[in-house]
Amino acid sequence: MSPVLPFPEDDLNNLLTDNKEYLAELAQGTVLLTGGTGFIGKWFLSLFAEWNRTSDEKINVWIPSRNPRKFLTDYPHLETKEFLYFEGDIRSMTLPEGSIATVIHAATDVGDPQKAADYTTIFDVCVNGTNHLLKAIKGRGVKRFLLLSSGAVYGKQDPDVEKLREDSPSTLDVTKAQSAYGEGKRVSEWLVAQAGRENSYKVSIARVFALIGPGIPLTGPFAAGNFINNAINNLAIAIKGNGKVTRSYLYISDLISWLFKLTAIDESVGIYNVGSDIPYTILDLAEIISNEFLNHRPVVIENKTSDNQPNSIYIPSIDKIKNIGAVQKVDILSATRKTYFWYLKQRGKNAGAM
Repeated sequence: MSPVLPFPEDDLNNLLTDNKEYLAELAQGTVLLTGGTGFIGKWFLSLFAEWNRTSDEKINVWIPSRNPRKFLTDYPHLETKEFLYFEGDIRSMTLPEGSIATVIHAATDVGDPQKAADYTTIFDVCVNGTNHLLKAIKGRGVKRFLLLSSGAVYGKQDPDVEKLREDSPSTLDVTKAQSAYGEGKRVSEWLVAQAGRENSYKVSIARVFALIGPGIPLTGPFAAGNFINNAINNLAIAIKGNGKVTRSYLYISDLISWLFKLTAIDESVGIYNVGSDIPYTILDLAEIISNEFLNHRPVVIENKTSDNQPNSIYIPSIDKIKNIGAVQKVDILSATRKTYFWYLKQRGKNAGAM
């Protein structure tokens, strides 16, 4: 495989324009970014690299990775003198010497289908990884901590509840192995909030819902990525259920802008839902992608007999984050187009390198 293309220039330029004050603030001290080699982490690094290329005030970032050399082989444009990559697992890493102003904790890989099914490790990374990180940063001068949590902490959404609020009760079923991610994130929220109280740094917790955008894994647990993958390979989209599962999709550049707003809130501990509040069934999403890129090829619904089962809903209320200026700028059709054409361009680049 040839090196991965940079993310869309227009997205990065818009992010630079919209987030100058937040980026300038991050340049005042070192940023520790865990999960920097993941889907969201790569977008942070791409924006930081673009900022450093165009600004005199540089953002210095520490990035732990299990295999920095392989990552930089695939993403050579993310190798800069301001980025310090070091080998380490979040559960046992040793940090470089020096002070840290901001921590962005985005570790926990659920994009890989094999890792996503290793429930014990997922829980361990969420809980023991976070605990180890909090001990490692103690006494380093941390001022702000942004934790990327998940809407999974709410558990199953009651069909009678239109949208999940930040104060909605958790309904996680601890008897199910699949609850590992939501439970792990819930515990990590408490650990980070408590550490912030004990060590006097601001804590922002982002409960992230479903996303779409360049870099999303094309094979794995994310429906949007799987459907885009079908379109790129000119394959009809098949839905295993009845197509009525309901989700919302936030474009990745909107996510990054919203997360920057959370780095500046003046709360000791602030919890915010981060996602779109516009619902789409899985069938809606599949038909949007099929109509746009597969010449209206019919979507296959493999299990129509499940029509009588309760509909699975997973939609956030985002009133709270809207109150601090968050705006969804990219609609679902634009989001699918941006993602599809970026991956198509990447495929063409790889074919040309063979």
